[in-house]
Amino acid sequence: YLCLTIKKGDQVSKADVELIMEHLKSSSRGVAVFRGCNLANDGASLFAQALKVNPNLFAFEISEDSIANEGIKVLFDAIKVSKSLKKIKLNLLSLFPSSIQCISAALKANTSLAYVDLTGCSIDNDGAKAIAQAIQSNGHMVSLNLSQNNIGDEGTRALATLLKTNSKLSDLNLCRNCIGGDGVKALAYAFQSNTTLRHLNISCNDDADSGLLTFFQCWQLNKGLEEVIIDEDILPNIKDVGEFVLKFTNKPLECLERPPVVQVARAATSSGVGSLAKKFGGTQIGETKPTSPRSNRSVKMSRTPVLCVF
Repeated sequence: YLCLTIKKGDQVSKADVELIMEHLKSSSRGVAVFRGCNLANDGASLFAQALKVNPNLFAFEISEDSIANEGIKVLFDAIKVSKSLKKIKLNLLSLFPSSIQCISAALKANTSLAYVDLTGCSIDNDGAKAIAQAIQSNGHMVSLNLSQNNIGDEGTRALATLLKTNSKLSDLNLCRNCIGGDGVKALAYAFQSNTTLRHLNISCNDDADSGLLTFFQCWQLNKGLEEVIIDEDILPNIKDVGEFVLKFTNKPLECLERPPVVQVARAATSSGVGSLAKKFGGTQIGETKPTSPRSNRSVKMSRTPVLCVF
């Protein structure tokens, strides 16, 4: 395993790209990382050329860069035919709709990619639709991160349609988009037939809480989904876990076989979580590393479906 990184402030030349790819040839699981280093179109084209002839590149990341449509097209034309790539990460790139279409076409054609992270890439509803259609045709995708984009209910419905028939995707991150209650409900109804998805993040969306009652009711029918992440803001007056469960499932805690719970200290009392863990076999309770400025403590329970509240 070999990871080569060019970080922010470094300037990428043709010689740099050629040197990186030459080193990666010696590893069966090579990783190339370009973070804020002004790869731009020329660098992307060089990387694409190297990608076509390098059989050992396992993953790459390009973040905070100024690659335009031309560079994205050349790069993802190379990804279409790659047999070794398993993971790609494009973060914080201002992509045009035409660039999203290039990415979608590559995802549809590639037969090896399993993990795709497109955080902060200006993906809107049309982009989400195109990506959903591509993954439907691909059949190999395990993890998809579309956080910090501009996806609303329309795009979420397309992803929900994908989930109804997809039997591979296990991790979907839709944090910090523009999803409202209708989008959350569409995801909820997808869970009635999907048994593959294990982790879902719908935190920090516009009005997602208006669809959560339907969401948790459908979750009770789902045998696969293990972890959901939502906003702490939806629980301003909830005092304990029992009250939370009653609010979002219309059932008292003792009637649930699969309680969806992990809570932040400000949202529910630790005694409520302790009793829940004891009742349903939870074995790990303790502080975890904050994942957003608003979260200060969470509780985890093993062998029990989990709801992360941030």
